[in-house]
Amino acid sequence: MKVVHITASIEGGAGIAVCRLHGALKEQGVDSSILSFSTAVDDENRHQIRLSLLQKLILRSKLPIYNNAFRNKLGKFLSKFFAWSWPCSIVDVSRNSLVRNADIIHLHWVGDTINYKRFFSKIKKPIVWTFHDKNPILGFSHLESDWHEKEFPLFVYELEQYVAKIKRDAYKKTEQLDIVCLSNWMRQASVTSDAFKGRNHHIIRNCVDINIFKQLNKEQCRAEWGISHNKPVLFFAAGNIKAHHKGIDLLISAIKRLDQDVHFLCAGGDSLCEERNIQHVGMIKNPHKLASLYNAADYFIIPSREDNFPNTVLESLACGTPVIGYHIGGIPDLIQHGINGLLAETVSASALANSIEEAVSQKYHFDRHAISSAAHALYNPNHIANQYIKLYNSLII
Repeated sequence: MKVVHITASIEGGAGIAVCRLHGALKEQGVDSSILSFSTAVDDENRHQIRLSLLQKLILRSKLPIYNNAFRNKLGKFLSKFFAWSWPCSIVDVSRNSLVRNADIIHLHWVGDTINYKRFFSKIKKPIVWTFHDKNPILGFSHLESDWHEKEFPLFVYELEQYVAKIKRDAYKKTEQLDIVCLSNWMRQASVTSDAFKGRNHHIIRNCVDINIFKQLNKEQCRAEWGISHNKPVLFFAAGNIKAHHKGIDLLISAIKRLDQDVHFLCAGGDSLCEERNIQHVGMIKNPHKLASLYNAADYFIIPSREDNFPNTVLESLACGTPVIGYHIGGIPDLIQHGINGLLAETVSASALANSIEEAVSQKYHFDRHAISSAAHALYNPNHIANQYIKLYNSLII
């Protein structure tokens, strides 16, 4: 069986998830390849979509063609959105040899990788699409929260609806499209959407490398990061820690409300060292170092306003570290309140602070070994790969 995964990048949360699935499928004997704009490294089955010099010049210009027309229209309002992507890619991946020779086309976070009109009308093979955010349902935006508490001119809303219609019309060109949702939250949004109602939906979770993200000696991990005191240690991590939907402002406000003296570890881009009790360790891409940070912490904090099925929560649980977050998105699918973490009652700094206080005061007993064992059973690569293989086989037959 040949499967090609199409994703804009192999970096970021979605990219990491794709690479983990790709590796898990290969371990099960699947002929799996990745096609993306990212440079192909460390794996002969990762292939880069290469642009010609002319294509690069067009994208850098302001000529109102391809996606430039959309970008030019949105102008200064682009900066109001965490992420955006367009339906008129300058490349035609349907002509790529990996796509032509594959038995299954597996879409992920496609960004500007596919030309919607052309792709969905040309591909006559089974398409599986794993939703890593709501962009397939939305227009050019990727997060519903980008529209909250903001006001835009009418043409911005109209452009969002126009792009959404282009995509909906493109989906109608294929009958062989199955949707994989990582969370119940995403599934509910998709099955009720105009774009995907009536399509087959499946829930298959992301996987995590259980050989890396596992229980380690806490004292040794703390020593590695220069933590020598006995204060409760809390950990927060995100690629872009200042992204509004990641909720760092809520976390900082919660920190200021705490009565307890705690130590915060923070990993990600941009420094927050000006805040008290925060040890900023920078961007950590090495998974072994990330595992050490999770193990050094007593709790992982995820103050996201919107999140689908965050890898950070998976990684923390696999290390046996309980998680504190909000009852939003796919986080309730991961967290059993009082068993492997806590869910704050409302999306507010005060509710988050209360949950942290409850945790560090040891109101709940968290069994780190049980947390790690449960995560390893649910999200190990072989288990997740076999679920996808079962789906693929059902579509080929």
